[in-house]
Amino acid sequence: MVRTVVDRLAGDGERTVSTEMRAAQSAGTHQIEVRNDAGEISRVSLDVRFKPLHVLPPIGKQKRDPPLDLTGNHCTELAPTQDRTPPRRQALTQHRT
Repeated sequence: MVRTVVDRLAGDGERTVSTEMRAAQSAGTHQIEVRNDAGEISRVSLDVRFKPLHVLPPIGKQKRDPPLDLTGNHCTELAPTQDRTPPRRQALTQHRT
């Protein structure tokens, strides 16, 4: 599994990985505990999404590198608050989920 840094083009090249993942159906929620800057712990709900993706290489590397068929995994907090940075994770994996 790798954590994505750049929002790559996916599918036919007209949409990005983020756009594809926003359109994916939610697979459910997951509860985690997070700590704010003051050290206080709170419990939050994450929206979890999985979707098979055809990810294209960067434009400058498309002649050299092939596209990859990966699974996108995105987790986003459902009700973020102002007292801390909301947990948000985006990853790509070759494993089917």
